[in-house]
Amino acid sequence: MPIAATPGFNIGAASQPPKCRNSLHSHRTAEVFFALKGRWRFFWGRWGTAGEVVMEKGDIINIPTGIFRAFENIGTDYGLIMAILGGDDAGGGVIWAPQVITDAGIMVWCWARTPSFMTPRKAPPCLKVSDPCSC
Repeated sequence: MPIAATPGFNIGAASQPPKCRNSLHSHRTAEVFFALKGRWRFFWGRWGTAGEVVMEKGDIINIPTGIFRAFENIGTDYGLIMAILGGDDAGGGVIWAPQVITDAGIMVWCWARTPSFMTPRKAPPCLKVSDPCSC
């Protein structure tokens, strides 16, 4: 007989090419990562500078509730990690670090102003609020 419900946790996975990372985010639940393949850098904190750890196949890390976290494949091949979140609702969604939302808005704005959508410009570090694509 199949299991009707699995209360208390959710399981997911992420596969990323080398040098690919996700943006700083948080969940309303704890999150446990299990490295299945490759080499990964996990980092955390409001700006991603409060701490970091490098993980390889078989390593496990727990990121507590309410802490911004991100991860990056620092290996040379595609990497694979498994993520286990506590709770029945996969953490109630994602809470992005404030700078991620700001950066996403700037990117969308720049893409809208780019002649060809195939060649979007990324807002450089010197961005001006009035025109983030001009500097």
